[in-house]
Amino acid sequence: MTSREAHLHLAVATGLALAASSSGAPTGNISPVRIEQGKFVLQATGKPYVPRGFNYVRLDIPGRGSHATFSPFMYDRKQVDAAFTHMEANGFNVVRVFINGLWGKRGCMFKNRDATAPDPVYLSNLAEFLLLAKSHGILVIPCFEFFPMAAPYREGLNEQPENIGPANRAYLEATHIKAKQRYLRDVIGELRKRDPACLTAIFCWDLMNEVCYGLKHAPFSLDKGTVTPANGTTYDLATEKEKLADGMAIYWVDQMADAIHAEIPDALINANVFTYHAVGRTGPGDFHQDRAAWKNRYPFRPTALLRSKADIIDIHLYPADEKTLLADMASVEHTKLLAGLKADPTKAFIVGEFGVFDARFPKLTDAAAWMGQLSRRIPHLGAAGWVYWTYDCDEQERLWNAMSGKAEILQALGE
Repeated sequence: MTSREAHLHLAVATGLALAASSSGAPTGNISPVRIEQGKFVLQATGKPYVPRGFNYVRLDIPGRGSHATFSPFMYDRKQVDAAFTHMEANGFNVVRVFINGLWGKRGCMFKNRDATAPDPVYLSNLAEFLLLAKSHGILVIPCFEFFPMAAPYREGLNEQPENIGPANRAYLEATHIKAKQRYLRDVIGELRKRDPACLTAIFCWDLMNEVCYGLKHAPFSLDKGTVTPANGTTYDLATEKEKLADGMAIYWVDQMADAIHAEIPDALINANVFTYHAVGRTGPGDFHQDRAAWKNRYPFRPTALLRSKADIIDIHLYPADEKTLLADMASVEHTKLLAGLKADPTKAFIVGEFGVFDARFPKLTDAAAWMGQLSRRIPHLGAAGWVYWTYDCDEQERLWNAMSGKAEILQALGE
């Protein structure tokens, strides 16, 4: 048995040794990491854990570019193991991956809207990925997208709630929230069936990629009237949009956290956002509508999330220079965020995505220099770790990945 096989065997044995409660959920510490004084600590040793790594992404271009990392036609164990070997050798210790329930043409956990059960191969690939990562000393951030609009989750779904448009139902409407809760618990249950050790490979659970409201859709598109979302509070849309946005952000995160904690009591919960500046806004409270559709997104407010059950506030950054970086951070109330984190040392802040567009940096050497500089700058912003976008996703054409060229960016990040 090689040392790597022994490491993998130990991970499996550890998972199988976990005691199960009457509900089927293991007892004791499942999460490998805890937070102390705003920093991460390994449960097993008490040593600091500073996440530094990559978003690991495979896209299905024929399927319109949807996430397909664990799809039967895209997942490649040898390719994954080689990537982990390379990351480990260069001192990186975390990957973030996307769980795609049914968001794209193919390559998803559910094959279509009529599917009554998930694709078992997809879930087995995910389980194997988790164990492979752990065998290389790498922890994983699984990031969920919307719950799959497949048969098990459409039952009883309220698809026409009063004063809540399609872009906002996932966050504001009760049956949509319950469906996402069930989906999270189902995925955890499926991984546990395959091997309980899978769950000990997970650094934190990322509830949804870039949680945000759609400003072109009710209730945020309305200037009068009221809305009563899932938390049971009625809001005046003429005067209380900010209160609505913050209140439901907290409520939604808490509901998702409760679902995960029912399965894994000590799981770390991650809520990630892009900045207000990234969509042309100076900060929270700006609900104006823009001609550009992509700018009509309003992220959950990071300082509001400090009052939620999120353990980790995750901010995504794609600045072109220091000036843009400062504008990004000012827009998410950086000073107030740091004060809140200091007041509550059980929470932490990370940068779960940062990267560089080739249109802004046509020369890879310039892009690598800026990314190296930014990676060293991020800890001084108060972040306890970072995850670069992406490791080697050549399928995504507009951004430089860490392995572009001769891996200049990876080398710059490791300096």
